[in-house]
Amino acid sequence: MMRTVRGGLHAALLGLLVSLGPSWAHSPMDSTTPAHGTAIAVVPEQLVFHFRKPAMLTSLEVQADDGTLVALDFERDAAKLMWTVPYPLDRTGPHTVTWRALSADGHPVAGELNFTVTP
Repeated sequence: MMRTVRGGLHAALLGLLVSLGPSWAHSPMDSTTPAHGTAIAVVPEQLVFHFRKPAMLTSLEVQADDGTLVALDFERDAAKLMWTVPYPLDRTGPHTVTWRALSADGHPVAGELNFTVTP
């Protein structure tokens, strides 16, 4: 009886680890500068994205005053842990930057960076 219970627990644990395996391989965003959700006094000259594992940043868009999305220009050279991107907008108020990247394992990851410039 005890072997059956242990065998079932081992099988359940193995199934859990196998199902989590691919998510461990992704390259989630670790932090940004400016930090997500913060209020800052000056518009940043650049944005910095830190990933937990190397990732290739593939797309950055910022929402303009009229609501349209503006693609940010940056060098797409290789997967890396940190990306520094020039930031062209110079205005106060809320800023929403949408990002997309490709993890080292080939899976896409995406998110948003929101900050507010309040002089």
